[in-house]
Amino acid sequence: MPNENHFLHALLWSPLCLLVIAANMSGTVSAAVAGKEESRPSSAYFWQQMTASAAWPARSMHAAVSFRDELWVLGGGIDRYSSESVNDVWSSTDGIDWVERTAHAAWTSRMAHSAAVFREKVWIMGGLSLASDVGDVWWSDDGIAWTGVPQESPWTERSSPTAVSEGGILYLLGGLHRGTTLADVWQTANGSDWTCLAPQAPWSSRAGFQSVLFSGGLWILGGVHTDTPTGTAECLNDVWTSPDGAVWTPAMLHAAWRGRDFHAAVAFDRKIWVLGGEYVEGTGHAATTCVLNDVWYSEDGTDWHQAPNAPWAARSRPAAVTFGGKLWVLGGKTIVNDDFMLLNDVWSLTPVPLSIESEHASPYHVGETLTLRVLGPGLPPGVTYQWKKDGAALPGETTDTYRVTAVAEAASGSYTCEIGGSAFGTAGPTVIAVNPAPQVPLGTPALTGAAVGLLIVGIRSLRR
Repeated sequence: MPNENHFLHALLWSPLCLLVIAANMSGTVSAAVAGKEESRPSSAYFWQQMTASAAWPARSMHAAVSFRDELWVLGGGIDRYSSESVNDVWSSTDGIDWVERTAHAAWTSRMAHSAAVFREKVWIMGGLSLASDVGDVWWSDDGIAWTGVPQESPWTERSSPTAVSEGGILYLLGGLHRGTTLADVWQTANGSDWTCLAPQAPWSSRAGFQSVLFSGGLWILGGVHTDTPTGTAECLNDVWTSPDGAVWTPAMLHAAWRGRDFHAAVAFDRKIWVLGGEYVEGTGHAATTCVLNDVWYSEDGTDWHQAPNAPWAARSRPAAVTFGGKLWVLGGKTIVNDDFMLLNDVWSLTPVPLSIESEHASPYHVGETLTLRVLGPGLPPGVTYQWKKDGAALPGETTDTYRVTAVAEAASGSYTCEIGGSAFGTAGPTVIAVNPAPQVPLGTPALTGAAVGLLIVGIRSLRR
């Protein structure tokens, strides 16, 4: 009796079996269906007004921190012309309902101070108090009872400095001392003993700037530089970074966003964000202060992207902080009818994870159906969509799903979907490759379902 393996080998390499294999390769007969594929994760964002009027009095040049699972607002200026300040402390678990923790903290009323969470305590440093720059340091482990550091700080009294903390180190940078802008950098490991890392950093001396911790380093962004001999002021749009506060490198001498001061900047969702602020248009008696509500972000501090303008009123001197997985903007100063007005509204920016789902993993074959769908759980109502291929808008493709019933090779490319309306962001990219269908030799009869059945029956018979 002939060997069973000999028959199986002959059958598997027969023209009939090769036709089955070719048909399967061409997509005419599928032995298995590949799983769905999603694009590289990205995010969309939407703004929400948490309250139009918080319980704390409207203010600017205040400080805010995230501490013990609450938002905190500390002090600030309550006069629209920046002549009166307070030393109250407020907190909230949701940004809507606020509790006054103390009407008069132990530190003197002040504005343009800096605050940070360091060693499980809230710290405030410097500021403008009773029209004078101050150089004191205070801390609290509950936001209510405050203790002043008894040692006199070695750094000059100042207003509008910035402070950040990381890895058991608290940094203090720049600011304004009696009208002169500063460019020094200080650090402390205990809040009492300070070391000067850079008495004169290579960046221009400045006040009204922002600093953040991002990607393992210190970053400073914008601000105003005052030339003491001439008294002229320049709004800056440079970006500098340092691994240790001592050595600084310019990331951008002129970022895409216009020069500004008294803006907000936050490291949030793997990006640096720059929000609002002010600049001066014109000179001398014709000079006019302009406030902004533009929003910029960067994943590397160099390449900046502009988001749609925020729905909140243009403003300068707000407080901004991350809390509960959101970015928060609180209060500030705006201009209404050519006059200043203080704010006590609270806004949050919420991220929503985005991806593009395809029916199966790329590559597709010519003639197959291509379906791409945006996945964005948590997107608010009123979102708009615009599909793009290789950066060019696809006309009429303005729903959450892009579908082509029979793709051609020209459909290969990189697909994204721009989110607009009540949110902003980009889903994708996802890269789609479309391969030509394998060619079946001319004259080869089509394989029917019956033929496949006969092949299977034949194999079963050989196994008996």
